[in-house]
Amino acid sequence: MKLIKGQFKFSDIVKAYEQSLCNVSITCKKLGIRREHFYYLINKNPKFKERIQRAREVQIDYVENAFMKLVEEGNPQAIIHYMKTVGKDRGFNENTNINLSIQKYQPNNLTFEERMQLVDATVNALTERETHLLIEAQETVFTEVS
Repeated sequence: MKLIKGQFKFSDIVKAYEQSLCNVSITCKKLGIRREHFYYLINKNPKFKERIQRAREVQIDYVENAFMKLVEEGNPQAIIHYMKTVGKDRGFNENTNINLSIQKYQPNNLTFEERMQLVDATVNALTERETHLLIEAQETVFTEVS
């Protein structure tokens, strides 16, 4: 069925969206409408918006299933990606975020207790290897200060 601008139903738009693998640009080109009009329809019609969201969820489920098959097959990249995203709370995170509450970091102006708090906060955010290196550096700094 050839679709002409202004002569289609929401079901036609949803079908074109699904056939375009949920790509708005391709859908609009196929239908002969502007992206702005597509989003206008979504914002003006809650039922249409829901159908578009459902189509997107189906696509995500499909891709997620394909991805999990790669994990089951032992694909290293898939496993690494999975652990960096889903397993990040179990320590599979490459980012280290350290929040320091000291406004001006001047080691010579810190009390011994403030230095220890700084070291503890830093150590808690580091890997085992980084912790070992930090302890060595700490020993050097405290030896020089004493």
